[in-house]
Amino acid sequence: MLVSIVSSFVFCQTTIDAIVSKKSSIYIFDSINNGRTIVKEIYNDSTEDYFLCIIDSIVDDYAFIQGQYVFDSSEEKIYGWILVDALETYPGDFDTICFYEVPDYNASRITIDSPAWSPMKIRKVYKDWVFVLYHDDYRNCKGWVNIEMLCANPYTVCN
Repeated sequence: MLVSIVSSFVFCQTTIDAIVSKKSSIYIFDSINNGRTIVKEIYNDSTEDYFLCIIDSIVDDYAFIQGQYVFDSSEEKIYGWILVDALETYPGDFDTICFYEVPDYNASRITIDSPAWSPMKIRKVYKDWVFVLYHDDYRNCKGWVNIEMLCANPYTVCN
């Protein structure tokens, strides 16, 4: 089945914007191998200076990212591996959002009208598609969404 073939891809030809979820602390590592060291510990708190990153690739449960805090320009860009479970994105400013079975506009899909402004967990990337988990008060959905339909800024809808 095509879904299993796509899930084995570990590259991303187009970079995907993401934010680090609000947790007490999250580590960025220099590698995903044994003996890795911590490059940076990210603290997302209630301030608006969130950590925005670009996903270059996902391997197993880790994503290779480059990122920095949005408002702290004194800090250099950080490169490293982070648990995929810590990465989120949001629906863009659209009336509907489509979740495709495979990363292809011709694939079967589920359409959600009036999506809630809720964070979506990122699981996989393929070219300019992201496999996400969506949840609001009424619906749960998962599938491939094109990056044009997403927004990594948690305070605007990227309009």
